[in-house]
Amino acid sequence: MALLACYWLLHRDERAKLVADVLALNWVLNQAAVMFRVEDIGPLPVFLVTDFLAGAYLGLYVGGALARAVGYWYVPMIALNTAMWAADQGEPMWHYYTLLLLAYLQVMTGMTKVWGHGLLATVDTAVRGIRFKSAGAAFLVGRFFR
Repeated sequence: MALLACYWLLHRDERAKLVADVLALNWVLNQAAVMFRVEDIGPLPVFLVTDFLAGAYLGLYVGGALARAVGYWYVPMIALNTAMWAADQGEPMWHYYTLLLLAYLQVMTGMTKVWGHGLLATVDTAVRGIRFKSAGAAFLVGRFFR
């Protein structure tokens, strides 16, 4: 759900909406392949096809710096899925965690491109706000136990 929320945060302008929608559709199709797997082929061919098509769509139809920056992350995803398919030893859990990490890096690259330093400043302000609120609460609780 956090990944889908990040995709939603990418909806800043028309080109970013196209990129976010492609990423979200790719994620949904890959999750459907995992949940409704066909035992004979498994989800890896679906991963390969959807990642390749999503990357090609971003590069050929959407275009631009954002689509290019996000599309670069499909290269390690396709390489990992190809290696797992060629090894033919099933899908170990570290494979899914690695793909999830790559998906988060992909969306964070897009968010940094779209929001720029404004996003980083927002995260910094939020972290400082939480830290100050926590310190204030600890001080208040400490006063009761003196």
